[in-house]
Amino acid sequence: MGSAAGLVTLSVGRAAGAAPSRQVLGGNGSERTYQAVSEKIFIPTRDGTKLGATLVRPENPAERARFPALFTYDPYRASDGDCLLQLGYFAEHGYYCAHVDVRGTGMSEGRTTANEYSEQEQQDALDAIAWLSAQPWSNGKVGMYGTSYSGFNSIQVAMLHPPALKAIIPVFATDDVYTDDVVYYDGALECDALGRWPFSMIAIEALPAPPQLETETADAKYRVEHEPWIFEMLRHQTDDRFWRRMSLRPDYEAIQIPTFIVAGWLDAYTDSFPRMLSKMKAPTKAIVGPWTHGIGLPGPAIDIKFQELRWWDYWLKGIDTGIMSEPPLALYVNRSYRPSLTIAEIPGEWRYEDSWPVKRIVSATYYPQPGGVLAPTRSTDLKRDLVYKATVGMTNRYRCPHDAAELPVDQRADDDYSLCFDGAPLAEDTEILGNPRARLYVSATAQAANWIVRLCDLAPDGTSTLVTKGVLNGTHYESHANPQPLAPGRIYELDIQLKAISWVFPKDHRIRFAVCNADFPNLWPSASTMTTSLHVDAEHPSAFTFPICPPSPRPVPDFKPPEVPPTSEKAKPEDQWTVTRDEMTQSVTVFRETVRRGGLAYFGKSPSSDLTSIERRWMTVSDLDPAKTTLVAQGQEQRRRGAAIVTCKSEMRIASDRHWFYLTAQRELFVDDVLKDAKSWNDKIPRTLV
Repeated sequence: MGSAAGLVTLSVGRAAGAAPSRQVLGGNGSERTYQAVSEKIFIPTRDGTKLGATLVRPENPAERARFPALFTYDPYRASDGDCLLQLGYFAEHGYYCAHVDVRGTGMSEGRTTANEYSEQEQQDALDAIAWLSAQPWSNGKVGMYGTSYSGFNSIQVAMLHPPALKAIIPVFATDDVYTDDVVYYDGALECDALGRWPFSMIAIEALPAPPQLETETADAKYRVEHEPWIFEMLRHQTDDRFWRRMSLRPDYEAIQIPTFIVAGWLDAYTDSFPRMLSKMKAPTKAIVGPWTHGIGLPGPAIDIKFQELRWWDYWLKGIDTGIMSEPPLALYVNRSYRPSLTIAEIPGEWRYEDSWPVKRIVSATYYPQPGGVLAPTRSTDLKRDLVYKATVGMTNRYRCPHDAAELPVDQRADDDYSLCFDGAPLAEDTEILGNPRARLYVSATAQAANWIVRLCDLAPDGTSTLVTKGVLNGTHYESHANPQPLAPGRIYELDIQLKAISWVFPKDHRIRFAVCNADFPNLWPSASTMTTSLHVDAEHPSAFTFPICPPSPRPVPDFKPPEVPPTSEKAKPEDQWTVTRDEMTQSVTVFRETVRRGGLAYFGKSPSSDLTSIERRWMTVSDLDPAKTTLVAQGQEQRRRGAAIVTCKSEMRIASDRHWFYLTAQRELFVDDVLKDAKSWNDKIPRTLV
């Protein structure tokens, strides 16, 4: 079968290996009938702009066959590859799969907007869904899904109710872009993440359209010269309309179609699945694995594509795959393990649950006691002071890890500079499931401070393993939209929710809660040197609460292992993490480098588009003057155009003092060693109690 009417075919490919044999997947889904082929297409929008896409479809279907469409949508230049590894599985089972580049990125025409998830981006998505559903090969039904960015906008587009969109699968995504994403974390400004994702987009957005990679056009010039997204992100430091427009929370009835959430306990976006499962009225299911920001890493991995296929078959083809007869939540129960940067598999087991919150959960409340004791009753009044040390936090590595090498290490180095409260050795294995909470009555000698609460698993030998943590910018004690400066010495009540987790503490281990005011380089340090205090008395009953999950014989999911190992879906990065301490200035510099070479296996490769990505960032803070924190990031993105190499080099610097952020950025576009275009920006942005 040739390309459908209106399609512009640029290339056709086939994933490595023999054509799939015809088989039935355990009687639970559509047959694996077709060979998958890939082609480049353009999808028209209402203003005439054409969105570039990679269409992966069945080869040579019957003339009158009609298929559902699957739609995924992001600015990551999927059009640089063939997407067969990513989407071929679904095409082989009778789906047309379109991975679409956001307007002004990748192969798409037009000009990108001033921020992510814009109204224009969402309007274009509505046009793409309508177009896909109207094609001669279509059965009129579309499913939208994707990981991270494309999971976010799956949620956002579902809120707009396009008629042809019948179901979504957001993977590692959030319902609240302000509280959970890579710029702000419950009112605290991120640091390392700013030098990772928003910075990486400075170069990715600027690369010209494949496959020609022409650098002389007006649109190519605009890609280099439009202001990077990071500027608008930093200008909106409170939870205003800029962020609400992108978020489902709290209006969960805005989604009226079936939603299947995939989450990972080690990912940054774990809290969206409890909120969506408990609040949404539309049919909602979730699978929560032990994973980071990548399915199957660390293991155990499952065949998530098979589970997604069962979902699509049920809602888009009308096949009763049994998926809606199963409990709505399948989760991995994490058992205690020693922290490691090379952990391949988390110990534990899978389990079904019938609801969220789980009905048999028992809430246990413990109180801080003198001597760092955690006990179920409050025995005496307590006031504990903590001198703010801005360099605390480096045991936590990266809050949204992408692989095991970014996982937290032994917490003892940070525990030493925190207020720690330890329970008695446990008499038996104890499982928690859900969101631990800290109700803290605190004061500070400064107008702004972050509070970080870590829940740790303390082994008999003293090893401290991070279980989960929560963060709150104290000036947001009433509202993320309208923060207020702290009055020095006044006692405030803070309700800090730690991220949802499943964890089994072994017998003889102890539960530790650790409270501090820094998480560097994950969070941008508060500006002032200070002392904070924790108060415990009759009027200020500071306490820690965690959800204990009693044993119960629950059904066990029978998940199959993946056909393709998760490590083969992306190029393995070359990473460095170096910490330098200057004892004279009492400062710390964290250097991080990530290099990816040889193409994006996840999207596949094409002969005209090889890839090299380099990101380096330096983050420096001093305990003597934490207001003067700096983040410097440098990077480049390369693509091959015949014998030539097209490179976009980028640089960003964020520096702060007590009152301002100073943001500069630069792009340079080269063909081989010849500079074709360049642009730089700078802005002085008021610091709003972060």
